[in-house]
Amino acid sequence: MNEQVVSLIIGVVAGVLAAAFWKYLPAIRDFFKNIKLIKGFQIEESRIKGIWKDRHEKDAIKNIKEELKKANGEMLMAGVAFPDFFRPNATYREEIQALSKNPSFTFRILLLDPDKAHAKEREDIEKARFTIMDIKSTIEYLKSIDAQSNIIAHIYDFPPMAFLIITNECIFIEQYHFGTPRADLGCTGGRTPLLRLDRNSITYKVMKEHFEYIWAKKSNEIISRLP
Repeated sequence: MNEQVVSLIIGVVAGVLAAAFWKYLPAIRDFFKNIKLIKGFQIEESRIKGIWKDRHEKDAIKNIKEELKKANGEMLMAGVAFPDFFRPNATYREEIQALSKNPSFTFRILLLDPDKAHAKEREDIEKARFTIMDIKSTIEYLKSIDAQSNIIAHIYDFPPMAFLIITNECIFIEQYHFGTPRADLGCTGGRTPLLRLDRNSITYKVMKEHFEYIWAKKSNEIISRLP
């Protein structure tokens, strides 16, 4: 078979493929459009209202601040130490101070017990970070503002499961974990995506019950609300 015949065949095949492509292009577009719609529907059905690379993103911080300003009644928080919330120079200091002075508002906070084995384990994993000192600093800060606030804090002793902020309107959740890339040192939290879901989501309802179970059966009170 000479080169002219081969070139002719290639030209014919290319022409047929091109014609088929243009003929079915609308169908191809509809296919990918439907995939996008399905993904959007799944997100909407899950009641996911926000996803961020991690909780330290500027837009994530902005979103949390906005929800704190709108919060009413009660807020549930579960994590390790919450240094971004309960420090004199914390990221959310102004919002927390405003809520702590509201007599009709209550914080319920779950912290990792700094004197037990799982806090030591987490500090060993985080290596360069002073995890236990961070927790103790938060506890001291909470005690220092307790007389003028509405905070109840419990400590727990099991591996931290998730970073949670639950208001009457939504939940922010970040999965905790034991591992980090070998080159990374420091806090293991804030390295996985942060999700915000509304109060009608199954995740909101499940994680609220998760919090209540720990609060009632797997934690000990360290700070009581003052009358």
